Amino acid sequence: MNRIFESFYNNLIAEDRYRMILDGLQVTLLITLGAVILGTVLGSIICWMRMSRHTGLQKVAKVMLGDIMAAYCPMTVRITHSEQSGITSLDFMVEKMEASPLTEEQRSTLASQCKQVVEEPTERGFRVKLII
Repeated sequence: MNRIFESFYNNLIAEDRYRMILDGLQVTLLITLGAVILGTVLGSIICWMRMSRHTGLQKVAKVMLGDIMAAYCPMTVRITHSEQSGITSLDFMVEKMEASPLTEEQRSTLASQCKQVVEEPTERGFRVKLII
């Protein structure tokens, strides 16, 4: 235990390394604050553009968000249960996807574990519904 305390003291206190940790913490907090401010300002501007009465601004904001979000392939997940039929289903949709996100192996594994696997393209993306 004495060696641990001595090592801690030599590394942080005696050699003033705690200052490096405090400097790093200061830089981290400044970067975080800057990101929060920038995100808030940009989000507010895009929100204002989307809510504007000018269709030109609305379209620009929609294009800006569409291009940004397309890189992340947004996914919607929904779980439903019907008391009358006793059927529980899980469906998810990956937006802007034209083909199934499942591999053949994943599809066969799910088919063996579920009553039914339904895959279908929609206007927004590709939907997979698992009836459990």
